Amino acid sequence: MKILLTILAMAVVILTKAQEIDVITYNVRLDAASDGADNWHHRKAEFAAYILEKNPDFLGVQEALLHQTLFLDTLLNDYDYIGVGRDDGLLSGEFMALFYRKTWVLLQDTTIWLSDTPGIPSKALDAGCFRTCTAGLFTNGRDTIKVFNTHFDHIGQKARILSAGIIQTLAEKLWPGFPAVVTGDFNVTPDNPVYGILTQNLLDVWRFHHHVEEGTFNGFKKGEVFRDRIDYIFINEQLISLSCDIEHPFTSQGRQLSDHFPVISKLKFRHE
Repeated sequence: MKILLTILAMAVVILTKAQEIDVITYNVRLDAASDGADNWHHRKAEFAAYILEKNPDFLGVQEALLHQTLFLDTLLNDYDYIGVGRDDGLLSGEFMALFYRKTWVLLQDTTIWLSDTPGIPSKALDAGCFRTCTAGLFTNGRDTIKVFNTHFDHIGQKARILSAGIIQTLAEKLWPGFPAVVTGDFNVTPDNPVYGILTQNLLDVWRFHHHVEEGTFNGFKKGEVFRDRIDYIFINEQLISLSCDIEHPFTSQGRQLSDHFPVISKLKFRHE
């Protein structure tokens, strides 16, 4: 009887864990020589180690150049990724790479440019550069989920408004009927009208759990109060958020692990 109860207890734990989806959005900061001691070369191994420690189901990164994406792909052995270079749809420019644990199977994926011509490499009229959204449809054999990872423009407000509309449409109409997660660096704080567009049909999981704002951009600075929350995880009504945190990881040298903080959320399917 005792053995049977132990087996049942283990089954309950496994089932409960299987219902949870751990998601991280994290701007890695592109490899820029001007960053000096904060350059990617000095951070990359500890960045990968941090991700391995957190062991998310899905990791959306922003600003990763090809060699940064491939470095993470090499060290994150339990993960695959989708995404392309934003400048040519192949290898050039920053990747909005979406890493997924291999317990998930990729069913479909695509990259969309946040412009008036979303099917080809292009940019919105007032955007500073090309911007993309990486999208994937995944299954674990029991549940199916669609995940989007994006990075909005840092200059053009019209471009950000256009991008928010595109993301809203994608979350609803691409692979319709499935639970949706949207991760990214949106380059707007919650007082921007862009945020209002995004939250018309999507839930900001940080605000669901917290009533006080906390910044996600640190600019590699330390010892300050950071107020600009520009990195988000959104979900649709088919998911429930169990938790959301903004973590502040440092390197072994006491420097910021990136110029953004990671946003981490634990989710579950509403039907379970």
